[in-house]
Amino acid sequence: MLGMMTENQERAIGRIEGKLDRLIEDMNTDTKKREEQDDRLARIERSQDDLDRRVEAILKRIESVEKPVAEFNRWRERAIGALMLVSLVAALIGGAIAAYWHKIVDAFR
Repeated sequence: MLGMMTENQERAIGRIEGKLDRLIEDMNTDTKKREEQDDRLARIERSQDDLDRRVEAILKRIESVEKPVAEFNRWRERAIGALMLVSLVAALIGGAIAAYWHKIVDAFR
């Protein structure tokens, strides 16, 4: 009687085998998913490294451009100051001519 399995025992063993098969399938699926995640993570890291290199290159270019831009801004400010001075002198001359216009015209008659 010990050598003979009952129908309930065989069903129980079948359920255990089914559960083991599902566990093995889940483990294989999880392994594949982990590999896919590792691949995605590696791609993201490579992309991040590429972006870091690009940012460094851009920062170097910006640093090389900063000095000429600062110099240009200084000259632009000087030019604006000179234009303001010329405008002030022109306004003074125009005001003087307008104020003394009758005397200037009378002097040439």
